[in-house]
Amino acid sequence: MSEYRYHEFQAIDRPLSPADMSELRNPTSRATITAIRLHNVYHWGDFKFDPSELMGRYFDAFVNVANWGTHWLMLRLPEAWFDLAVDNRYAENKEREERIRMEIVVDANGPEEQATGWHVYLDTHLRFPFPARCVTERVISPLEVGDVVDVVGMAPEDECEHDMFVLVRRPRKQLGVPLAQLRDQGVDEETEQAIEDWRYRVGRGYQL
Repeated sequence: MSEYRYHEFQAIDRPLSPADMSELRNPTSRATITAIRLHNVYHWGDFKFDPSELMGRYFDAFVNVANWGTHWLMLRLPEAWFDLAVDNRYAENKEREERIRMEIVVDANGPEEQATGWHVYLDTHLRFPFPARCVTERVISPLEVGDVVDVVGMAPEDECEHDMFVLVRRPRKQLGVPLAQLRDQGVDEETEQAIEDWRYRVGRGYQL
């Protein structure tokens, strides 16, 4: 499968100067560059500069879309607008992004194959059973914040086409709930990493 990546930067508050555009031309000779915009499409290779660095020096907005499921948006906004203690939960984690791209959804072509990749990854790396605590409520789930449950397995793959569900032990029968509702309770490192990989993906707004 060929790769597809689309990058676009926009300068909103201050147009790029001729010197700025000349500096940007060095690392990305094939990009279209104007005083307010830089954009490029890659079918092989990748952008040579760190987008965060270019955002800090030249631009106010950035979007990146790739056919393996990455959707990345950056906006440069005044720091005073944010509670950094809260917003840091949604900061980009390059190690997780690389693992998602190269291990979890590698060669996935479209949402269906991405869902399969995530289901296989979680089913392989989650060490069932394990205890978990509900940290957020969902209208499709009976769990409430603070509930502690035993997670006993992944839900069937055909139930995980648009979200990842796990089976939890309940008094009468096993019940499927969204994995993103849960946070582990003292599990092994591999299980913790897999749970947090999925929670990171959901927190970043990626969709299947």
